[in-house]
Amino acid sequence: MENKDEKTKPKVFLSYSREDKDTLNKLQDELSNSGISVWADTSITPGADLMDSIADALKKSDFVIVLLSSKYLESNYCNFEMGMAASLAQERPDRYIIPILLDDTSTTQLPAVVQRHTWVRDGSKSIQDLVRQIKSKKTTPPKKR
Repeated sequence: MENKDEKTKPKVFLSYSREDKDTLNKLQDELSNSGISVWADTSITPGADLMDSIADALKKSDFVIVLLSSKYLESNYCNFEMGMAASLAQERPDRYIIPILLDDTSTTQLPAVVQRHTWVRDGSKSIQDLVRQIKSKKTTPPKKR
């Protein structure tokens, strides 16, 4: 059972490619240290149903941060996860999808579901802006970098 503090924390779901695990770990630490509840598939208990666990975490999230890279876009699994997040976001308009571009992937290569959202480039100032946005739950994403 969640305590009162956990219920009031913004909940963030992190979607990423395995090749971007270092960036995931850094972002996960930064968000957690800022008082934000963070979920990534690294939280799944061994033996648990992977798809059920992901769907449940997505449903509970306030924000979905997509760590976009060329490797992410090449992954059928990552694209499926992004599609699931977009579908759930339509059901709940207060759920935000925030793409973070990690490499030189052209924004014209981004799927339509991502192009609809303002994105940020990976960088410490962008991450600090992102933390402020998440904590305040403002509807205006950080500016493009």
